[in-house]
Amino acid sequence: SIRRAIEISKSYFPTEYSAQITARSQNHYFLYCLESAIIPLQAGNLAGVWQALEEALKIDRSSEAVANLFRWLTQEEAAPLRDEIASRLLSVPL
Repeated sequence: SIRRAIEISKSYFPTEYSAQITARSQNHYFLYCLESAIIPLQAGNLAGVWQALEEALKIDRSSEAVANLFRWLTQEEAAPLRDEIASRLLSVPL
């Protein structure tokens, strides 16, 4: 998996650059997962979109990543997913 590859590669980088390179890799692959999520979204496969988003957040949970996710959700293509999120939140018992 991408996450595993990032973790393994950390040990190959010089110590002084490892954190920066790892963070850049995590950000890059987070954005890649978001881009890839468009495919199942366009096919109406919301379960596939959820999987892609879960994997993206496993790769990078930084505040920058979350901001990118919220920006991504504002796209017109993401409307079905926004509706699904709203539906799930509204069905949560109080």
